Amino acid sequence: MTPDDYNQTNNIEYANTKLGNEMWVQVCGQMEGEQRRLLFCALIDKDTNDIFLDQLGNSISDEEPVGFSKIGDDIQYSYGKYDGISYLVRYREFHEIRKGYYELCDEILLNFNAYKDGEKYYCVKEDGTIDEMARYLSNGGIQIKNSYLRRFAAIKQMNLALEFDFYFNSDTSFGTDVNDNFEYRNEKIRYEFYSGDTGRNNYFSRLLGRKIIECGPVESSGVWPFEKEKEYADFIVGCDSEGNPIKSTCDYNNLNNYFVCKPGRFFYLSPVAFKREVLRKYLDHPDIYRIEENHLCCGKLWGIELDLNHADYVFAYLGDLGRDLPESEYSHWLAYNVLTDEGLSENAIKRDFGGLFTEAANPDYIFQSVFEQAKKKWLEKYGWDLFLELTDDDQYCYQNAIMPLVNEQHEFDSLCLTLSKITIDSINVEGIKNADSTINSDIKGSLNMLQSFLTSSGADSENVETIIGNMRIVQSLRSQLTGHRKSSNLEKTYKKYGMDELIKDKDFVSASKIVFELLTNALKGIINIIL
Repeated sequence: MTPDDYNQTNNIEYANTKLGNEMWVQVCGQMEGEQRRLLFCALIDKDTNDIFLDQLGNSISDEEPVGFSKIGDDIQYSYGKYDGISYLVRYREFHEIRKGYYELCDEILLNFNAYKDGEKYYCVKEDGTIDEMARYLSNGGIQIKNSYLRRFAAIKQMNLALEFDFYFNSDTSFGTDVNDNFEYRNEKIRYEFYSGDTGRNNYFSRLLGRKIIECGPVESSGVWPFEKEKEYADFIVGCDSEGNPIKSTCDYNNLNNYFVCKPGRFFYLSPVAFKREVLRKYLDHPDIYRIEENHLCCGKLWGIELDLNHADYVFAYLGDLGRDLPESEYSHWLAYNVLTDEGLSENAIKRDFGGLFTEAANPDYIFQSVFEQAKKKWLEKYGWDLFLELTDDDQYCYQNAIMPLVNEQHEFDSLCLTLSKITIDSINVEGIKNADSTINSDIKGSLNMLQSFLTSSGADSENVETIIGNMRIVQSLRSQLTGHRKSSNLEKTYKKYGMDELIKDKDFVSASKIVFELLTNALKGIINIIL
């Protein structure tokens, strides 16, 4: 320890500048380090700053008062605010029967809809991302992210009040290098420094203080009705006579519709095109996002209607982009916004403008529909599942069973693996064995077992052969594409199943369509057998 340590030079600088102003603010408990440095933070009424500073030395109790108080014959119940103080954290004490601990007050958790997971608290942001709001330290103290702390103070319209008690001890005397005892105060901070000898060849110094950080206006809280005004993006909606892109705001309040028409404004239902890769972000996080035939949603936070019936593009309506997407999503969508001469699909036009029910047109959504039908019909007839449910770690495969987002080999490879995993690899082998004891134990492989079961159930052998044959193609592709190094055997497989020219031309989208159709036809065949 140096004289500067003993004189608490760094602590004084920290208290004056960084305390309460860092990204993470410790609101209770012992700060990390060898010396004793205690902190506690609460909220106080804005007109009590001077009183709070005057009472230096009278520590705020870290056990939030709750219950009855009695003055004379007057009995009152109090909770949530006591003597002008509102608690951020409180210490729970169980008389040494159980270990005590700090916890965040309910009000801050409810205001930001935070939840506890392990030793941390999280908030779900408007775009569905998870943001850490608070966390426990290894010594039991709590830190709150400053942005949430300041917003909560603005909500309450109360000032942040920090107490600090920094204590150093040493078995060495620094003699004349020790500063004289002193006190400092301005309108926002007060502290006193003093040092001494405990009389046991042990020396100490103490920096005891209080600091106030004034709350911002209630508008800075960012909660309803003081949310930040949304800034709308400009998207490409067409081109001029020279082929240059034309952009329009997606602010739906400033777009024409069936009731308002002003010169120079684009129509709410103007189609906006994006590369299909725009969906990758959402496919990679199936725990947050869900993509259906014409809809993308983020839990129950937000959702937007889309036209997904194109090989290369995704379309959305200009006004929907403004109304339905959170502002934080705009930069992602702008990165994939393109100019194209393609328009809305026939399905989208019938559905959105004709009010007509439309069946899925894309091979991936047709497959998904037939896949669900086959599972349902099989369960109804036999009482057990044809396909086993994927594990939690593989649940993403259901959402990833879509046409390639880009026309590349790796997308085709991944698709074959995904489709095989949710169908062939998931065939309920044990269910088949239990349902048909005549199946020979020498029969190996899920497809051979399924073929034997369908045939023994009275199905036409040629139909069964076609069904199993289609599934074998996908199994073979999966094995040779993802299970082994690509070789001449793979080229033979492509040629055998009529994909060689497509692969040679690098038309992986059309090849993917064939794979979907093979499995869809196989599942339709199974449904026909069941019925």
